[in-house]
Amino acid sequence: MFCLSFSAKAQHMAFVENEGQWQGDFDYLLRNGSDFLFFKADEVRVQLLEKHSAGEEIHHHQNSGEVLQGHVYSMQWLGVNQEAKVTRTILEGAPYLNYLKGKNPDHWKSGLRQYQEIVYHNIYPNIDLRYYLSPAGVYKYDFIVRPGGNPNDISWQFKGVERYGLAGADLALITSVKNVVYTAPLAFQGSDRIAAAFKQQGDIFTYAVAEYDLDRELVIDPTLVFSTYSASTDDNFGFTATFGEDGSGYNAGINYIYGNINRGFPTTLGAFQDSSNGGVVDGVVAKYTADGSQQIYATFLGGSQNDVPFSLLEGPNKSLIILGVTGSTNFPVTANAYDTSFSAGVSSALSIGGSLNFPLSSDIFISILDSTGGSLLGSTFLGDTAMDGVNDRLEFNYGDAARGDLSIDSLGNILGVSYTFSPNIPIGSAFSSSYQGEQDGMVFSFNSDLSQLNWNKIIGGNSNDAVFSLRFSPANRLFITGATESTNLSYPSTGVYQDSANGKVDGFLAELNPANGEVLNFTFTGTSEHDVSYFLDIDQKEKITLFGQTRGAWPQVGDSLWGQPGSAQFLQQFSPDLQLNLSTTFGVGTTLATNISPTALMVSECGDVFLSGWGAGYGSRRGAMAIPRNMPLTQDAWRDTTDFGDFYFLRLDASWKRLEYATYFGQFGNGPDHVDGGSSRFRKDGSIFQAVCSCGTDSSGFPTTVNAYAPKKMNRNCNMAIFRFDMEADSIDANVKVATGYADTVCFPSQVKFDDFSFNADWVLVQSPNGILDTLRNQLFNIVDSGLNRYTFYALDTNCFLMDSSFIDIFSFGREVQADFSFDYDSCNQSALVNFQNQSQGAAQYRWFFGDGDSAISTNPSHTYSPGDYDIQLIAIDPICGSTDTIRKSISIVQSNLFLEMTSDFRPCDLSYPLSLRLAQNGFHRFEWYLNGQRLNESADSLILNLNSGGLYEIRLVATDTICNLVLEREESAFIFDEGFNLELPNIFSPNGDGLNDFYGALADELSLDFVENSSLEIRDRNGILVFSGDGLENLWDGKFNNLEMASGVYFYLFNYQDICGNIKDAKGFLHLQR
Repeated sequence: MFCLSFSAKAQHMAFVENEGQWQGDFDYLLRNGSDFLFFKADEVRVQLLEKHSAGEEIHHHQNSGEVLQGHVYSMQWLGVNQEAKVTRTILEGAPYLNYLKGKNPDHWKSGLRQYQEIVYHNIYPNIDLRYYLSPAGVYKYDFIVRPGGNPNDISWQFKGVERYGLAGADLALITSVKNVVYTAPLAFQGSDRIAAAFKQQGDIFTYAVAEYDLDRELVIDPTLVFSTYSASTDDNFGFTATFGEDGSGYNAGINYIYGNINRGFPTTLGAFQDSSNGGVVDGVVAKYTADGSQQIYATFLGGSQNDVPFSLLEGPNKSLIILGVTGSTNFPVTANAYDTSFSAGVSSALSIGGSLNFPLSSDIFISILDSTGGSLLGSTFLGDTAMDGVNDRLEFNYGDAARGDLSIDSLGNILGVSYTFSPNIPIGSAFSSSYQGEQDGMVFSFNSDLSQLNWNKIIGGNSNDAVFSLRFSPANRLFITGATESTNLSYPSTGVYQDSANGKVDGFLAELNPANGEVLNFTFTGTSEHDVSYFLDIDQKEKITLFGQTRGAWPQVGDSLWGQPGSAQFLQQFSPDLQLNLSTTFGVGTTLATNISPTALMVSECGDVFLSGWGAGYGSRRGAMAIPRNMPLTQDAWRDTTDFGDFYFLRLDASWKRLEYATYFGQFGNGPDHVDGGSSRFRKDGSIFQAVCSCGTDSSGFPTTVNAYAPKKMNRNCNMAIFRFDMEADSIDANVKVATGYADTVCFPSQVKFDDFSFNADWVLVQSPNGILDTLRNQLFNIVDSGLNRYTFYALDTNCFLMDSSFIDIFSFGREVQADFSFDYDSCNQSALVNFQNQSQGAAQYRWFFGDGDSAISTNPSHTYSPGDYDIQLIAIDPICGSTDTIRKSISIVQSNLFLEMTSDFRPCDLSYPLSLRLAQNGFHRFEWYLNGQRLNESADSLILNLNSGGLYEIRLVATDTICNLVLEREESAFIFDEGFNLELPNIFSPNGDGLNDFYGALADELSLDFVENSSLEIRDRNGILVFSGDGLENLWDGKFNNLEMASGVYFYLFNYQDICGNIKDAKGFLHLQR
């Protein structure tokens, strides 16, 4: 079995069955934001609407004279089973829906359920089509192919689309409102990847699926946008990745040289550095298109010793800012750089993939590549004679040694965080900053071309310290986070969460002055054990989120937060003044070992938390880590199993109470998936650009996209890779229900109350049926009228300018029940079918009694009667308010007596005797007479013809019942003799047994047999001998005499006959017998 899966994000969705409340040929309807989808067995019809601005969405209006544009297209499944059985799964917690529209009770439907899933079974042989909503609010559809099914049976075409076709591996539709892209499918069987792609043949689309195990499930999912290897044939480790504004991806890492300056990493034409400058490893940088199908550029970046990039950030004009560490005195720097000289000193090492030595010590480097990757816009050293840029002392996970981060302020200055052991490292104009001993963290600021160090703030005390991440808030406030072992850190701590250290290692969060690096406020965050904060991000309301690890009893702060208490990964939310708002942990409920090493964090504009990490059982000097099989996952996880060496992605809603999405990602077996330190980044749309170091002997183990630039690993060990994985940011859900104890169908007058379960909403407004708009509070609403009362709810996220709406219909019965009906009876209908039209008022249920013992409960029934008189009774019922009314009417059913018979009178031997035709009929009103095909000018129900000559007369009558429009025909024929009846004999025949002309006699037909009474035939040979004699037209000569065949020759015949009019005639002559 395999599954083809596609998805689309929506705000508030449920499948609702069309039971007649809507007009149109469809089975189910689904609202997807401003668009609507209509489902039936062979089609999904999509109605697209252009979106309003935020203000227009909230107020549900358009500018005067503005036209709202829409477009409808359909995706039509070809050759499907129109009678496919449908099963549904109810959407838990969704209210019943009532549709009481217009005056026609046929369109009044109440108590309709909302569904999370609908499945058309055997839409193709052994193939089911499943439409469903994932727990993360994603609309998807799957083709599930069971054993015996053939994916080649699946085909479709689009109708109503202006242009469409394959765009790379994707399927793109161009409409008048918006463009629609169906991302390329990816196929998996369990943990094994199976190649799958769209295939187009003219206007028909199908799936191309590679060979797969027919006895196992195959899943095809479009969530992975792109994934590609670097195509290096050398060992090539991935460290860092980031995104471009246009969706492109950047990737950086190291390439092992093994004495050959350019053996295996494929650079591009015009690269800044197309070969290595020496050392064991050089830095490498690559950029890829948004779909990962093409490499835009690839270049080395390094000198004669080891060089390692570990953070990337796209700068202005698609430039790329790179942060890393180098041991090369000849690392490329620009002429106007702040520091053009490497600061040689004490040797050091970086513990990545073994140990990378820096014999001359290490400096930090910051470089800027232009948009082509062909030149440096800026590049500088930062360091002194001791080890700089390496996190040597606070390394708890494999790869921690190579962490760092970058940012750009509103003035274009480039900021970064790193580490130093150098007492004399430059500090620029930093406020009260100097080396404190051991390993210190630091935060630095350069101008836009790296020609000037604005300031370099040292963060440290009497032990080891590290700064891992920095971010600017929407108000341009600068915050940093990291970890410390120091016991004497002394920074301003006004009203903060923790103003002193707690244990062995503490995390911290601090606000700095962007102008000079001055620490404005500082808080510790930790327990009595090891606690490290690796990443921070800030939302639109200036709330700060931290992501880190703990080995202690981490506090749970907040009401009913999602998480797994006692776990080793933490999330915290702080106010801008560093007070703790929320705190939770996630994982497997133990701190004996951490589960993932953090690699990225993002808080969306609407407050959703996105994070990524990896676990692969790699140890470090401080502990071990292996990602467990029981990490929290969602039902729509991209992968729900792990080989204990995978990436892990998570999305948490803005309230921190609901897990939106969680999944494993990576290959299965063939070596653990990891990243060698560095930073990866999320875009604000929820897509992670993740760097990978993929190892193992299998060249194609790590999942890559079908059209990837390098879908396979080109070596037998490790290869740098990058992938983009979308988790769809930002949603809001208007979820309001009728409160317990109240109903959506009531008797007028009444009241109703609503409970608010909306998601991610700052405000919920309610618009009553009278048009009054108010906030939804704990209040009662008076039912303002009988009939349909619609309450519309608007959930607003004022931070993200998002809006979602829903409505609840309250139907109020307040009118007196009045039973009434009419009926249609067509007396011309031989089946006597009577159609009843219900005209009752104020009722919802009905009972019919037809007077012949039968009954019905439908609204507008039909009934077939036998002839007779009947009394019909209708009882109209209001089941809510308990009212009834009864009406009786009578009907007579009359049996039809239509009949038509025609008789004729004539004398065949008397031309003077008229030909007359008479009718016996009932129920016919118009008559048309035809003589030998010509219509006569007669319309009476009888006909008399005076004949002038003999011959055959054919008469046809067309009789019409003009009331019932029923037509019947009758026909008669008459033959009249005027000169008797003449027969002819042939003069040759050939009795040779071929079935043609084998017998000799009069040329007679059925008419001859009727009008000839007596006849005789004699045949003699040339000698006068009688060779044949016979009476009657049917008695013919077979060319024999005494059973012997007569010879060919001339014979003499004599034929005598008498017709029915008494005329006696004879004929004689010669005939030729020819064999």
